[in-house]
Amino acid sequence: MSIGVPALLVNWFDSLSMAEQIVAALGIALALGWIAYILISIWNEKERKRREYLQAVLEFRWRDDISPIEFEQCCADYLGLKGWNAATTGRSGDQGADVVARKASHLLVVQCKKYSRPVGNKAVQEVIAARTRQHFCVRGVHHFARTGQLLVAPG
Repeated sequence: MSIGVPALLVNWFDSLSMAEQIVAALGIALALGWIAYILISIWNEKERKRREYLQAVLEFRWRDDISPIEFEQCCADYLGLKGWNAATTGRSGDQGADVVARKASHLLVVQCKKYSRPVGNKAVQEVIAARTRQHFCVRGVHHFARTGQLLVAPG
């Protein structure tokens, strides 16, 4: 006949004197308190880092070592903070659509460029290829190069 772990613990606890039961109960309570403290500390640290990240996204503060994929996620997160339902496409061959966002009846397609130089007209041409959507834009960490400015200039 097999006795489960809870039954073994109850039998063990019942075999203790009243003083030993009090000490055991206090030890268990202390251990559970420490576990709760550690878990809450971990959760608070994660929450603090998440708040710092979201604040940096709102202020367009990027780390210098951020990857292009991370930059796309930051752009999607920024749109999410501004009320859009945004997600990265997460694939190559996306015809210029790195982030797709929806808000009410609007659809926004974003081409994200993490360049160390100004964004040129190639990036603008790529997003124009995805222009079958209602709205589109190119987002970079720098301004547009002259050729990119000419391509997107109205009229």
